Amino acid sequence: MPVSMLAAAMLALSVPQGAPPPPAVDEVEVSPKGVDPYPAFVRRATPLTPAGKVMMWSAALCPYVAGGRTEENRYLHDRISQTARAAGVRMAAKGCRPNLTVVLADEPETLVRKARAAGKFWVDRERPVSFERYATTDRPVRVWTNFAEVDVMRGAVSADGLGNDLLMYTTSSAGSRVRTSVVGVIQDQFVVVDRRRMGGRKLAGLADYVALAGVASARADQDYAGFNTVLNLFTEEGRGDASPMDRAYLRGLQTVKPDSPGGSQLGQVVTTMRAERDGRADR
Repeated sequence: MPVSMLAAAMLALSVPQGAPPPPAVDEVEVSPKGVDPYPAFVRRATPLTPAGKVMMWSAALCPYVAGGRTEENRYLHDRISQTARAAGVRMAAKGCRPNLTVVLADEPETLVRKARAAGKFWVDRERPVSFERYATTDRPVRVWTNFAEVDVMRGAVSADGLGNDLLMYTTSSAGSRVRTSVVGVIQDQFVVVDRRRMGGRKLAGLADYVALAGVASARADQDYAGFNTVLNLFTEEGRGDASPMDRAYLRGLQTVKPDSPGGSQLGQVVTTMRAERDGRADR
């Protein structure tokens, strides 16, 4: 892949020896003052399409990692894949065409501009500012999502590409029972890690962060103070790996009914998370 040639060959992070360990499962989620954090977390983390639908992958997930040393790329790829598979994400077979590309770079702005020239981004001509903000952001990790709203009865109705912190967030009635044939589908994602901003953070934490901000398209631009989530990785007291809530969130997204309204879809994610926490999830 041409993009892989754009990144440098070394990442200044420590690499655990051997294969990535499976996610921990013995941690207990504790909420301050007995408040259930799941509804607020799901509303804050989940971007909805302009039509108010949760975005889901249109094809089996095929991660690809480049820019680091061989063992670093392999570790990130394997841990992201293991995390996604454990959550029930449909994974593609070996030799697949990558649709989740993760690149480690010293000069991310230069890289993404070259990647756009290579056709990696869908950019709405009416909103060129979205790409400029994505290209020039100082975020340690930036995620670009190429997505479409598709009417399963009539075919595609829109297609767009937006940076992780630029996705439109709309709401619909959680109590509505109306079904709609429009679904939000992720075509592919391009994740760029500014390795100059890593600050000694572990590859395990970066992989788990990408699993949420990339695989789940969780909004990494939001303030998650008070939430036990790896999306706090780049805060001063950030968590260093995925929490039980993070893993439940990933799993919950896989249970969303595509024909439900967006508000109802968010409720389905919360219901699944609660069931897993309370030991009622189907095994």
